[in-house]
Amino acid sequence: HVKDESKPGFSHRYFDSLATTDEFLEKLFDILAKTGHLENTIVVGSGDHGEDPFKDKYVRLKALNSNILHTAHYIYYPKHLMPNPASADIMRKNTQQLTHTLDMHPTISSILHGGYYNPLEVVPEGCITGVDLTTIPIPDDRVVISWNHVSSYSLTKLPAQFWGLSTRDSSGKDWSLYHRYAKSKHAAIKQGKNDWYVLEYGECTRNTKDLKNYCSSDKLSKSQTELFQHAVEWVKHTPMLKEGIGDSKLVKKFVDKVKWKETGEYDIMS
Repeated sequence: HVKDESKPGFSHRYFDSLATTDEFLEKLFDILAKTGHLENTIVVGSGDHGEDPFKDKYVRLKALNSNILHTAHYIYYPKHLMPNPASADIMRKNTQQLTHTLDMHPTISSILHGGYYNPLEVVPEGCITGVDLTTIPIPDDRVVISWNHVSSYSLTKLPAQFWGLSTRDSSGKDWSLYHRYAKSKHAAIKQGKNDWYVLEYGECTRNTKDLKNYCSSDKLSKSQTELFQHAVEWVKHTPMLKEGIGDSKLVKKFVDKVKWKETGEYDIMS
């Protein structure tokens, strides 16, 4: 939480947690360096979500925005340990691309086993899979579909579901089309019970004092509609998703929202 000046005893809980994490990582790398293990150690870290420090609110428990969907992942991977010298450049480029939490599993599997992880080989075993970030350059027009059922103790009486479709436009800006299904409104970021929102990533206006968030909108522009129609096209036809996902209730929601129609002509993104 951000400190509220009207409550002198209120702590900097949110920023304190960031400082604690920074201090821990600094000490970890210092110890590895001093003991001579740094260049023979692979360090992988990940959060399960981001957070947004709106005053007196944990936004992530009842809604989503770009700060929450931007989960922190980091990998320290000494170059001399990489089986493929090109992996360093691929990983560095991928830090600027649209990635998914599910990418962490194949990436770590590839690091541990020193080999290439083919996502298409494991698609039959699950609904959706990620890609190996050490060997696969993420394309600029990648599409990510995600969902979760919130089971937080604070929502036991207010079950909520968040469905998101994320992609990047031709200018390089990332967007998510997000459906919020819940029994209560989230007044802090002005989101309703059962509504759609377009989330903007990067530099956008937000103000914790006045509880205003301009990183999201409940309206789709023509260009955004076309962007997400293209994303739905990929979801409907990609071999990266298990058969049946394209006809699921989740995907149908996005199909109806952006008024996507099958044309028979599509270009599958890698």
